[in-house]
Amino acid sequence: MTDAVAYSRPTVHTTGFLGLIERVNFKHWPIIVKFTSLAVMLFTIAAAAIYMMDDTNRFVAGKFDALVTHDASGAVAVSRASRALVYTTSSIYEAITAISQTDIAAAAARQAEGIKIFADQIALAERDIPALGAPLALISRDFNSAVTGPCALGLRLAAGSTSPEEDAEATRVMNRECRPALQKAEDASTPSCPALSARTRWAPSRAARKSCASRCWKPSRRAQWPPSRSG
Repeated sequence: MTDAVAYSRPTVHTTGFLGLIERVNFKHWPIIVKFTSLAVMLFTIAAAAIYMMDDTNRFVAGKFDALVTHDASGAVAVSRASRALVYTTSSIYEAITAISQTDIAAAAARQAEGIKIFADQIALAERDIPALGAPLALISRDFNSAVTGPCALGLRLAAGSTSPEEDAEATRVMNRECRPALQKAEDASTPSCPALSARTRWAPSRAARKSCASRCWKPSRRAQWPPSRSG
């Protein structure tokens, strides 16, 4: 019977760069080094993920802050300007139908207040939403043209009237010239409202969105202005 001869593969020692790679191969590392290296690798990956998440959160927070600070506040400003327009229209009617000089003066004061509030709110909206500067400028132009043109004529006729015929003429100017001019300013505000609604649909304040949507589109002509402080 022939004895089996054990065969073992000869060990080949690689030199140079390949030898270095063979010696640092992961399978040749001590177990403690393997665990340590894996822990370091996992920690590095986790740190990178946290950094990327934090960077993304900062980006989103910046966009969110810009939306709340500018777009939502701009929408509220447009809504308040629209309410001031309605308030001004009401004060002009009051001035034309007033009987005493005291009532005329009170209506004129309310008209001046409405005009100032309108101008201030349009300026705020233009500052907060520059992209809507053109339509807002159109609204402001039409409004100012109305109050300094046909509406001013109606007010002068009403203030100097001494007979029912002159009162009727002032009312005619208001209904046929002043009111359509103010309506043009109101109608000019309508195209900007869908854009405002689109810009603010993700805003956290539902009140801001409703404030824009509530008037852009035919509010009650009897809306009170200025708003109650409790609101």
